[in-house]
Order: sequence, then structure tokens, then C-alpha cells
Amino acid sequence: MVTPTARHRAREAKFAGRRAANSRYVDWLARAGFTARGIMYALIGVLAIEIAFGGSGHKADQSGAARVVASTPFGAFLLWLLVVGFAGMALWRLSEALYGGPGADGRKASNRLIAGFKAVLYGFIAFGIGKYALGLGGPKS
Repeated sequence: MVTPTARHRAREAKFAGRRAANSRYVDWLARAGFTARGIMYALIGVLAIEIAFGGSGHKADQSGAARVVASTPFGAFLLWLLVVGFAGMALWRLSEALYGGPGADGRKASNRLIAGFKAVLYGFIAFGIGKYALGLGGPKS
């Protein structure tokens, strides 16, 4: 049997979660994620151009981009910024999956499922780049 007090607390927790999902901090995390995604796309594009002109031994994908960033003087710092950005994107998508996104269709089950899938995807990307940042993702000697 659920008491009125328990229902009230559950409702308060639900609204607190929604407020947190719509907070400026989650907005900042989403912006950091979009910035990280843009940087990654730009790096992959530069690698693709270098490969087209025969000037790169890297793959034009996320691991190749992570290797290029890691080889720069501030590589470890930049990789950690990418990890934070992609983790932020994963948390933002997770909040959309749990509480619904903006707009009239934001609470539809299909949109929430897609947001959940994207949260997992960005979490894996953050994990993969984190491996490079820790020195675990480089080529074996």
C-alpha cells in the first residue's frame, strides 16, 4: 500500500529531476558536447583531406582524430576536454531519455528511446577518448 506521503515524495522527486534536466548546468553540458562533436568532425575532415592528398598515415575516424590530438603538445589536455564534452552530451541525452526533451514531441516514447540510444553512444565515445587520454588506446609497441 502506497501512502499519500510516499506519493507526494515521489512526485516531488520527479519534479526535481525535471528541474535538474532543464537547468543551466545541463544546458552547459549540452553545449560542451556539441562543441566536442564539432571539433571531432573537423579533425576527421582534416584527416580525410590529408589522406586524399597522401599526407597522413592515420585513419579518418574518431580513433585517428584522437591519435592526432594526442600527438600535439597539449594533447592530453585537449583529449580530456573532449572527454568532458562527450560525457556532457551523454548526460544531456540521458536527461532527455528520463524526463523528455523540449517541444511538444519531447515526451514521446520514440524520442526518449532515441535519446537513450544517443546517451549510450556518446558515453562510449567519451570512454574511448578517455582511454587515449590515459594512454591506453594507442598503438601497441
